[in-house]
Amino acid sequence: MIASMKPHHPKPINGKSNHAHHAGCDNRVVLYSHDTMGLGHLRRNLLIASVLAGPPMYANVLIISGAREACHFAVTAGIDCVTLPAVQKDADGFYSGKHLRWTCCQTTLLRSKIIASTINAFKPQLFIVDKVPRGFAGELDEALHSIREAGTTRCILGLREILDDPATAIRQWIESDAEQTIKDFYDEVWIYGDRNVYDSVRQYAFQPGTADRSIYTGYLDQRRRSSCNIDERIKPPHHSMALCLIGGGQDGMQLASTFARTQMPTGWKGVLLTGPYLPEADRVWLRHALADRTDCDLVEGLVEADDYIAHADKVVSMAGYNTITSILSFEKPALVVPRVAPRREQWIRAKRLSEYGCLTTLEPDSLTPEAIRNWIARSDVPKPTGRAIDLGGLDCIVDRVKHWLPETRFHLNSSEVSVV
Repeated sequence: MIASMKPHHPKPINGKSNHAHHAGCDNRVVLYSHDTMGLGHLRRNLLIASVLAGPPMYANVLIISGAREACHFAVTAGIDCVTLPAVQKDADGFYSGKHLRWTCCQTTLLRSKIIASTINAFKPQLFIVDKVPRGFAGELDEALHSIREAGTTRCILGLREILDDPATAIRQWIESDAEQTIKDFYDEVWIYGDRNVYDSVRQYAFQPGTADRSIYTGYLDQRRRSSCNIDERIKPPHHSMALCLIGGGQDGMQLASTFARTQMPTGWKGVLLTGPYLPEADRVWLRHALADRTDCDLVEGLVEADDYIAHADKVVSMAGYNTITSILSFEKPALVVPRVAPRREQWIRAKRLSEYGCLTTLEPDSLTPEAIRNWIARSDVPKPTGRAIDLGGLDCIVDRVKHWLPETRFHLNSSEVSVV
């Protein structure tokens, strides 16, 4: 547990540079995501990083991540990354090194040293931490103390709008000393959601010190991620496209196998994206199941799912944050089958947005090929609209960064560029 200390007050930041790509602009931002499972945290941070690296900020942005895939996505995002030794969780819920034959404690200690050294060398003006105030297993403790001693870096905690059911989330925050950590080390808390959809501050009973620091940014518009030249071959010719998404894939086989057994309605073509973490045995099963099908294609590997969502006529998916915000951003009719364990986050998100008339929610126990086929064939399914949900999160983030770096010069007249 981190000892209680007075909040830090960073020294003025002058924003001067001798080597910035844009004269007078040397904004340095670090974003951290622990990424012990899946790609959700990384993808959210990469989208934010891409926006900060473009106009008007042109920041030098560094991602610190526990996912090797960070390097793949960072190449086209105009940013750089530091990849931490990976950790994994076994069937009993215990963590260890994923590639190193080390204990969790050994791996975390190494990760902690890498993070602290990176922060000390890069000297960011802004440090944005995703979800976990102290990082995985407290691995940010050393870096946070160093940041406060230096007094030149603002610290931001970024939270998806729904963490878990309130009782579980509150218990975990108490166990990790999260609110005291926020009080001691963080200047602001960004909640990447719409308060009207889910009031995180109230649901999770944030203490006044945390509530006063909290800003609802709105959801993050995923259209800002899409490439400028989307491959038109993604769209099946002469067919409507029903796209199935299972996120990273590590827990999506129930949905994937059901979709693979679904006979598409006349005039429809199914496309199933597996995700990079789908176990190999499941990949083999899906390849065999779809080998002779002409109405459904299997797409494997690390692909940009948003490019497929942009072309889809309907989407069948789980209810992870990035997938749902993409559905909202591209205004696609969606049948959502949320994960209900070990976290209730997806179920709560799907239920709330279903109540808003933005999508159709199907309980996992009711998932069948017939249910999917019947929904695809229907013409009267809910569809999100931009007027229903606040999608201005990325613009709000840029405004908040300007607030915290008031002496930095921005390039307001620069032409817009695409982000990934």
